[in-house]
Amino acid sequence: TNWSGPDRVRISRRMRSLAESELKTLLRDALQEGHAKDRGELEIRLLRPWTPVNVPDEPLEVRIADLPATGPSANFIMRFDLMAGGERVGTWQTAASARIWREVPVAQSPLRRGQLLPEADIILERRDVLALRDAPGRFDLTDPSLELIENVPAGQPLLARAVRPRPVVQRGQMVDGVIQDGALSINLKVEVLAEGLPGQLVRVRNPR
Repeated sequence: TNWSGPDRVRISRRMRSLAESELKTLLRDALQEGHAKDRGELEIRLLRPWTPVNVPDEPLEVRIADLPATGPSANFIMRFDLMAGGERVGTWQTAASARIWREVPVAQSPLRRGQLLPEADIILERRDVLALRDAPGRFDLTDPSLELIENVPAGQPLLARAVRPRPVVQRGQMVDGVIQDGALSINLKVEVLAEGLPGQLVRVRNPR
């Protein structure tokens, strides 16, 4: 033949350096989709400096291999795989700090138990929901059927447990009771023995 060329050819993969800023974006996207979801906007910070590593010059993806059962928190440790296509580039472990930002209802002035939400002085503020002891509520602040069941100091967020539907009957209230058995129907006044929400069963008594 008339072929010509070098005796040996070395084929190498094009590589690039993975900086901390890009890694944080990859980690945030993976944790947002797999764990934070609709709880809010996830923000993470690495607690230890990241040493840049050489990775294939291709689209990269992070797969979370190990994470606390409670998910991202103020301080946690996670282990992750770095993938290039279907190939695992390597596995790393790092300590991180997370925040989940969301607009939550906050009392602008002291709120009283029994107050209806449309009448309460409430605004929406961007808060870190991971810093709250209990889950903040998601309410329609214009819904007249919702009321507060505990006092809320000014500046404090409204937690899910602090709001409930307003009872439609109160303890001691006299209401119309109906007893039906086939075609037989008996109407009488009865006393409600406990407040009741829509759809809830409550005990009543015949005062006579």
